[in-house]
Amino acid sequence: MLYEICPELKTCKPGALYSKKLPMLRNVIVVGETDYPGTYRWSEILEMGAQSEDAILEERKKELHYDDPIHMIYTSGTTGTPKGVLLSHGNIIENALAMSERMQLTPQDKMCVQAPIFHCFGCVACTVTSVISGCSMVIIERFRSDLTLKVIERERCTVASGVPTMFLGFIEEMKKNKFDVSSLRTGIIAGAPCSSELAHSVSEILGMDEIIIAYGLTETSPCITATKPGDPLEFKANTVGCTIPGVEIKIVDPVTHQPVKPGEQGEICVKGYNVMKGYYKMPEETAKVLDPDGWLHTGDIGILREDGYLEMVCRWKDLIIRGGENISPKEIEAYISSIPEVAEVYVVGVPDAFYGEEIAAFIRLESGSTLSEDDIKSKCRGKLASNKIPKYIIFTERFPLSGSGKVLRTSLRRMALEALEMKMKSEQEASTSKA
Repeated sequence: MLYEICPELKTCKPGALYSKKLPMLRNVIVVGETDYPGTYRWSEILEMGAQSEDAILEERKKELHYDDPIHMIYTSGTTGTPKGVLLSHGNIIENALAMSERMQLTPQDKMCVQAPIFHCFGCVACTVTSVISGCSMVIIERFRSDLTLKVIERERCTVASGVPTMFLGFIEEMKKNKFDVSSLRTGIIAGAPCSSELAHSVSEILGMDEIIIAYGLTETSPCITATKPGDPLEFKANTVGCTIPGVEIKIVDPVTHQPVKPGEQGEICVKGYNVMKGYYKMPEETAKVLDPDGWLHTGDIGILREDGYLEMVCRWKDLIIRGGENISPKEIEAYISSIPEVAEVYVVGVPDAFYGEEIAAFIRLESGSTLSEDDIKSKCRGKLASNKIPKYIIFTERFPLSGSGKVLRTSLRRMALEALEMKMKSEQEASTSKA
């Protein structure tokens, strides 16, 4: 793909790239040991670093400023079009320092970097955090549950961070094959809601009692809140922690932008050193989320508890409005995921002529399970309010993921509509054949 975008890369020497279409692009570095024309291998960069003189580093330091943009990382695009987020040196270094301190990392730790490093989570909360704490990094080229667990076992990694789907993969793999992951101590689960069942499984099956649950966005470098290593498991199962030092949050009405009462749900707004410089060449989009007082409007719905811990409800865009009532997918997902035969579940809203929206649940069952649609709905009755029981149950073997491992709800909505259209067509054909 890169050669199609930048054909000059195929014929140039590493570090000598000039492209008319991409005049600012000079170096392409590949994490891995495969040789690609025009690119550097990761190991070559490490060798170059070892040979560099300290005087060169000192000169470069003088050219840079705390507020200079250093990274442009794209949003995941799970709910819309990805945008280029401009982050400064101060944004990422202070955020990495805060997360290093929250995980209590030391030079004796060894981090398995499995989150992709083109994503803010992998780039800042993993790699920069490792550099700041002085701990070792074990870079995973491409995540696969079994291979990553083998690496953790072989290298005796003490830290592993990732999105929930990665840890779900670990849990599934550990049920089939035993790996010695007793070296694991801590890490971060972030990027998507972490269910109560997953938090307990990570502690019980992986032995990561000091795991941290965090919440953040690419626009906030990325972390905003995080639990603490000594927090009770219930805190980790039901909240995304308290604010990290230097960061403020407030909860406002999504429509009026006025603060809500303590304990009420509303849009999460963030202010602090971690807030982005803006979206690259998108001033109008920047103005939509960043107000004149420096508050970033996240588009996420949450509840700030009296103890300062934040409970996530859902993305404002993910709220299902059925018959005029706001329904959070997370509440429905939390119950259905507690059903033993259910391995993973995601809930989305689909258009409905009468109610405006109806609820569709995508479910991946445990291997060997024979649960039917009626079985799922039956188990929901009496546990969920009747208006929150999914009308549509769609069983799947896998979920559409972004490059950073997050489930794409926009794709799920499209898949739900396609499945419903096929079902209606099949029913019409069956009705016609009977007639």
